[in-house]
Amino acid sequence: MTIGDIIKAVRWCIDEEAVNAAEIADVSAFDYEGGAHTDIGLMDNIIKHKILSALRWVCLYAPSEQLGGSGSAADIDIIHEDVNLGATDNTITPTKTLVRVVRVKGTGWHRAILGDSLIKEDSDEYLQLRDVNGAEATKDRPQAALVNTKEKKVEVWPAESGDKFSLTYITTLSASDISGLDEAGWEDIEVGVPPSVETSFIYYLAFLLLSAYDDGRAKSMYEIALLSLGKTEDKQRQ
Repeated sequence: MTIGDIIKAVRWCIDEEAVNAAEIADVSAFDYEGGAHTDIGLMDNIIKHKILSALRWVCLYAPSEQLGGSGSAADIDIIHEDVNLGATDNTITPTKTLVRVVRVKGTGWHRAILGDSLIKEDSDEYLQLRDVNGAEATKDRPQAALVNTKEKKVEVWPAESGDKFSLTYITTLSASDISGLDEAGWEDIEVGVPPSVETSFIYYLAFLLLSAYDDGRAKSMYEIALLSLGKTEDKQRQ
């Protein structure tokens, strides 16, 4: 989808929900034919600068099977990496910017760890695993943690020199990947969104737009975005 197509789709969502776009006025844009201020400039600016936020949200909450198989045009991708650990390392550093872990499997582990089973780096369990005198993970009960440093990493236990790990994770484009948003022709910039999550992506953008105006209908946009992923607000909180 181009950014121009995305903006049209978001506006359509708003119109379908019977939001009066005339109430969302942009005093920086002027309709010279009608002689009145319009909403075109500010609304479009908000939408195009919220695209990355919407992509990240979809990456975090969409079922992984909805994000895969979307081809090279997609800016959301599922990456599979096989990593051999070094002599004293138990950390996997992905080659691309990691947004969400889908699966991690280590040598001799009797099960894989799914992303929603990662332990939190600020938890007592994480501190114990890092403590040589603390609780130890085993191949029957392996553990993995996402470390939110500047460059996100995955720590795994148990791990020995030479162990091989398979990491599956989701990545998306970053701010540096979209250029020209404030230049002529920005409407034609392509944003690769897997077709299976386009609806959620568009409605979440509509939610962000209406939230910027403190519009009460933002909540319904958010609920539609969640339902399009097969989720509810309660499930997302879990």
